[in-house]
Amino acid sequence: MTSTPTLGEQKPEPSPTSPPPVDDNAHITKQDWNTLVAACKEAGMRWIPSLKFIAKAVGVPVEKLDHLQITQRQYQQAMSLVEEYRRSIEKERRISEAREKIEDKWFER
Repeated sequence: MTSTPTLGEQKPEPSPTSPPPVDDNAHITKQDWNTLVAACKEAGMRWIPSLKFIAKAVGVPVEKLDHLQITQRQYQQAMSLVEEYRRSIEKERRISEAREKIEDKWFER
């Protein structure tokens, strides 16, 4: 006699709208590459600094950077580092603006 698994033993079925699970070792798509480059641009990086940043994030020399060889794991790492960089730039900007306001008030006296 086979028993039906209890609710706690059942594996959740993926929803029809959710993307299929991605293998960490699968290579990224051209769209993933474009998303990564766009994230670098949005963080304020120009083209060459973006390539250098991505190469360092994925652990390859910039001369050997090939988006077809970047894995999903490396892509996620790079995206995480871009976001961290963007947040640090934003924090620096806010600190700089606060300093300017303080200096403006100081010199108004």
